[in-house]
Amino acid sequence: MSDNELDELLSQLKDACKKNRHHSTNETNLSTVLKKIDVFINRRQMKQVNHHKRLEDL
Repeated sequence: MSDNELDELLSQLKDACKKNRHHSTNETNLSTVLKKIDVFINRRQMKQVNHHKRLEDL
């Protein structure tokens, strides 16, 4: 997932939060966006860990 995709998810999160103030039915959308962000962050952290391991191996 690229930074652009992260920006899009954050935009969706903002929209979901705005809508959520008026309608509690958007909780599932909000939850889905948050899960996607968690996955993105975890993947990025794993990439960084793997990158550091490769540098140490050199």
